[in-house]
Amino acid sequence: MKAIEITKELYAANSWSTKTVLEAVTDELADAPTGGSFPTAKATLIHVWDAQSVWYNRLTDRANAELPSKFYDGSLQALKDGLLLSCDNLEKLLEDKDDDYLDTKLKYTNLQGKEFEQPIYQVLFHLTQHSAMHRGQVILQLRQAGFTGKLPQTDAIAWFRLFR
Repeated sequence: MKAIEITKELYAANSWSTKTVLEAVTDELADAPTGGSFPTAKATLIHVWDAQSVWYNRLTDRANAELPSKFYDGSLQALKDGLLLSCDNLEKLLEDKDDDYLDTKLKYTNLQGKEFEQPIYQVLFHLTQHSAMHRGQVILQLRQAGFTGKLPQTDAIAWFRLFR
């Protein structure tokens, strides 16, 4: 299997996992103060949305685009819609790409103004790991906020079992 095909599958799994977690998030749970890297599950999800958007914009030559959190209206539904759209955008970005794309160097400036150049595959790898880490934090925050239901598995292996 080619590297781009594996990358596309990872992004499909990332989208599915994000959607699965978001289905458990309610307004009450999202806004409950829980601590951690971010004070609430909603704040954690906003961070993921911002991060995915920043990297998507860098990958599509729109590096100076505003972060979604700058114009976000505060509603949970807008957050869910925006985060899922950012997942979809990343999947669509990869649709017509090949292995050569993954080796292409991306020059960018981070939010602190420092310049970097890295192969795109490293950026894409980072994003899936970043999202997975924060989804785990959101699940913990939901539990700390009182969620007692059963959350479905969101590991990549569960996605493969369901869809491949």
